[in-house]
Amino acid sequence: MGPSNSVMSPRNMRAQAAFEYLMTYGWVIIIVTIAVLLIYSYVIAPNILPPSVCYFVSGVKCNDVNGVINSTSSLGSIVVSISNLNRYAVAYPHMFANVNGTNTTPSSCSSAFLKPGNTTLCTVNLYVPVSNGTSLAGKLYISVRDCGLLVSFNDTPAGCAAAPEAVFSGDFSLRYG
Repeated sequence: MGPSNSVMSPRNMRAQAAFEYLMTYGWVIIIVTIAVLLIYSYVIAPNILPPSVCYFVSGVKCNDVNGVINSTSSLGSIVVSISNLNRYAVAYPHMFANVNGTNTTPSSCSSAFLKPGNTTLCTVNLYVPVSNGTSLAGKLYISVRDCGLLVSFNDTPAGCAAAPEAVFSGDFSLRYG
């Protein structure tokens, strides 16, 4: 006669013990794993993500974007470094932003005339208080006089003063502090 079904072999007993262990502690392992992932996602990861990014679809290249807080008024500003990607010079760049559906006042950039490849800084004042850790995202717009749209021009800002206006749009995301 063969072995009885009521007697378990040592191999079957180990398999049953392993199965019972996993069933008993599996839920604990799953809950702890979810808790660790939530802590990482909401506490650790936001502090290690790149603090700022911006890009334009065409016309200009966004080299860098930073958030600046006025130490006396706590009002925020956005400082953007841009390069002219056009084949021709552009003149009189002005930048403004749209944050949370509200447009800022256009601000002049540091250079009045940008030859192809040249870089300038543009500062946009938000007129809203911000603090370290504040995150903002929105649209950036830069309007320029596009010298390449003139029949003839000389390589000066005054030579481009009559050029048609071109507006380039982009997106930004930044974090103060």
